[in-house]
Amino acid sequence: MSEQEVTLESLAQRVEQLEKRCENVADCILDSHEEFRKMAEQINTFRKEVHEASNEAANQIIPSVLNQANRVLEEAEAKIREIAAATENALSPEKLIEATANVTPDKIAESLSKKVLVTRPATREEIKAGVGVATRQVTRAEQQQQQ
Repeated sequence: MSEQEVTLESLAQRVEQLEKRCENVADCILDSHEEFRKMAEQINTFRKEVHEASNEAANQIIPSVLNQANRVLEEAEAKIREIAAATENALSPEKLIEATANVTPDKIAESLSKKVLVTRPATREEIKAGVGVATRQVTRAEQQQQQ
């Protein structure tokens, strides 16, 4: 066998191997396409099922949430109506007249003349802070002395 024959034989074998590989690749590609098609169909089916399930859940949940929100709104409106009615009753002309009937100029003058605060010596902190006048509340004994 000459070198050319060996080379031709080896080339023929290589061509044969490559043809087999090409056939395998073609089969793999066809198989892959079929698998991808099946997978795409499954994905579409799952997507449709998820869409239907989410619509069904939304149709059940949304009315429930709306009912709860309406209930809360009605309760708030009822409480506001109660507060408005109580305020209206408290500010009725009769009650205002009754409350102001006891207020006379003499009582106002007497209240204004009462001593409720007394000056006291300022502490060091107050002096540093620049407090003009330090005061304290009048004691009961001081109030009684005043009367």
